[in-house]
Amino acid sequence: MKKIAIIFMFCQMSYCQEVKEITPSVKYIIDLSRYSGVKFDEAGKLYENEVTDLSKNDKLLMAEYDRFVQSNSGYALGCSWYCGGEVSSITATSTLATSNNANYEARNIHDFCLSTAWIEGNQEYGIGEFVEYSFKANTPRVTTLYILNGYMKNYSLWKMNSRVKKLNLYLNDKLYAILKLRDNTGVQEFFIDTPFKDRDHPPYKLKFEIADVYRGSKYRDTAITEINLSGLDVHCVASGSIIRISEEKCKNVEDIVKGERIVTYDVAEGKFIGSQVNDIFKVCHKSVYRITTKSTELLVTEDHPILTKERTFITLNCADSGMLDSVEIGLYSSGSIIYERIVKIEKIVGYFETYNLEVEGKKDNCFIANNILVKSEK
Repeated sequence: MKKIAIIFMFCQMSYCQEVKEITPSVKYIIDLSRYSGVKFDEAGKLYENEVTDLSKNDKLLMAEYDRFVQSNSGYALGCSWYCGGEVSSITATSTLATSNNANYEARNIHDFCLSTAWIEGNQEYGIGEFVEYSFKANTPRVTTLYILNGYMKNYSLWKMNSRVKKLNLYLNDKLYAILKLRDNTGVQEFFIDTPFKDRDHPPYKLKFEIADVYRGSKYRDTAITEINLSGLDVHCVASGSIIRISEEKCKNVEDIVKGERIVTYDVAEGKFIGSQVNDIFKVCHKSVYRITTKSTELLVTEDHPILTKERTFITLNCADSGMLDSVEIGLYSSGSIIYERIVKIEKIVGYFETYNLEVEGKKDNCFIANNILVKSEK
């Protein structure tokens, strides 16, 4: 019996070691005491509709919302997994009953609105309650979560309702990771990696189970405003794009192979280096955009990040037309980096085979496609 107990303890210890605890980086703190979730949702509609006739207060709100969008928070715009990815269904074990014309359904957790939330329906603090996301086979892989914790409709409701302290993340009902949330009104980014080695994978589910909470000042009800996603397999350049593999040589992107070394740009160090291609992703898209500068052009998906002169990344689906008129993007030129303005953007509809490269090194490293510096897959 003693031997069996030791073996059992060893197995339990091994299992615990496999389950990683993940703490977030906070991409942006929303000042709910100044701008409620309702106000941010209003700003989002103005932003989307490109409204320019604004009051003084709306201009201040829009300026704050613009900082939110440009913070690389992954919240609604920018480098988006949603270009090719889709959640097929979202379910929950319980929801709080509708009151004062407000509902707290599971779908609220993924509607990109700060004024709505999923609130569990347990009479206590919701420990053990969960929401579950379902994905179809071969859906672009999720690697990153963006969580807005608590009921962010306004600051008073955020304080009064409970917030999540720990979420147990399950992959197909097996504990995959423990997410340790912060008790703030920020966009909390969790890099969860992916268990799938390539784009071809079976249907799967991600379950988010409440394991611990920060208690609300008035209510036991525990709320989550959003759990949004980012990942692999969607940010691409079109076949035929020329990839620089050395100072003298180039190849079409579709001819690059795993293990090959190519020229990349280390954004942090500000220099070109040689890097190994660790993986190659091929996705078909129904439309791409032709970006034209003074010296080159590139067919790219609207969400593929491109390096700018400010050493930040821009994507076509997060930049307004005024921004694109003035932005300068990075280009390779005889071993050095130069910058050119985008002079034309055209949407092209059709059937396109597109590719992205995962290269060794830092998260923000770029590879070179038609001499334009674009972010590698991570």
